[in-house]
Amino acid sequence: MSDPLSIQTANQRLTVEFTWKADRYVHRITSNAGCEITSVDGTPEDLWPASPPIQQLSLESIAGQPVLLGVGAAGSGHWSISVSSVVDGEDEALKFELACRSREAPGQLASTYRHESGQLRIEARSGVSEVVTVADEVRLDASLDGQERTRQWSYLVR
Repeated sequence: MSDPLSIQTANQRLTVEFTWKADRYVHRITSNAGCEITSVDGTPEDLWPASPPIQQLSLESIAGQPVLLGVGAAGSGHWSISVSSVVDGEDEALKFELACRSREAPGQLASTYRHESGQLRIEARSGVSEVVTVADEVRLDASLDGQERTRQWSYLVR
């Protein structure tokens, strides 16, 4: 469909690259130390996929910094994503901010990754109720508490 879209941290130690696969963008995060994780995504039949189904994505500049912005839909949910490079403490990281708006209570809202090589740290921020690690996969579950129609969650990758 289109060329991959990517951004790096300012120190160029981490890169996230989104590529089109089937009906959505999938992504991988690599470090200059040889670590790699890839998103675990779903299929068109999944009402609540393992990771947000992003179908439109663009590279924008906000306050002079590159930011990836995307939207997508599956079942009765509409997702959005923002990915940017941030300085957190004395370290740089990739920040993922996600949201899902749905007419009904979601069955699952999560971001799921598979460790392909090495170990990158994934740190939950707001809206994450649980981080589940099974074998080589890590899943960040969005909080399903309350009756809000829009759920938001965020995390950092280092």
